[in-house]
Amino acid sequence: MRSLGKRVDSFDVVLNIFFIFVCMLMIYPFWFVIIGSLMEYSEYAKSTFIFWPKSFNIDGYKFIWEQGQIFAPFWNTVLITLVGTLVSLAFTAVAAYGLARRFPGSKALYFLIILTMFIDAGLIPLYVLYKNMGMINKMPVFIIPRLCNAFFLVVMRTHFLSFSSEIVESAEMDGCGHLRIFVQIVLPLSQAILATIALFYAVDYWNTFFTSVFFVYDAEKRTLQDYLYRIISNLSSDMSNNSAGGSSSNFVNNTAIQMGSVVIAVLPILVVYPFLQSYFVKGVMIGSVKG
Repeated sequence: MRSLGKRVDSFDVVLNIFFIFVCMLMIYPFWFVIIGSLMEYSEYAKSTFIFWPKSFNIDGYKFIWEQGQIFAPFWNTVLITLVGTLVSLAFTAVAAYGLARRFPGSKALYFLIILTMFIDAGLIPLYVLYKNMGMINKMPVFIIPRLCNAFFLVVMRTHFLSFSSEIVESAEMDGCGHLRIFVQIVLPLSQAILATIALFYAVDYWNTFFTSVFFVYDAEKRTLQDYLYRIISNLSSDMSNNSAGGSSSNFVNNTAIQMGSVVIAVLPILVVYPFLQSYFVKGVMIGSVKG
């Protein structure tokens, strides 16, 4: 009896093997960092390609935890990410919908917004501006300058332009105003793009570094990225001094701390991806459908 199953194409097999190999190449560096943070330095120094350590050592994470100073930067970053993502997403959605409705002068305003993607004032003008606005060394300096990302605005506006005009016109004929149409019709039909832009904003806020370095001088208001960078920078100096002095006793902790800092910085935001994966592909493709 003839098999009704789908014939396996040799090209598909080769293609799947190729993509599995590429996927492993992308995942392995991060996996090596994870196991490197749990390995003895003696084993780490001899390893060029390893999937599983012979023994586990959490001294690096213990050091970071015992410092007692990671809590404030961590919660600062969590607060900045949550508040900043929600506020920026709302601001971007409203601005994008307004530009998609097209009003007198909307094209000129849209051109000016696009222009900000290619022109940057520089660090000193930004510092003067933030100082005059009273934001230096204050939490709003992390959020207000990032209220609206021009690229995300363009993507979301493109999505709103793809909306069927009949839906909006029928709602207007039923007496719905712009706000009601936006809240009750447009937003519920825009879950994919909203989830995608929210993820982009969350990653952007979570990785806040330069703002903390240049515009914040109070240690209790710094971000997690800034704090971890200072740890790694100090440990790198110690490693250089120990190497010059012929001592390697601190290398175990130093290497594990550096690797552990990378894991702490990346892992929390990486956990968010699976929950938004169903919306991510669809939302990313929106900007390529219509310009």
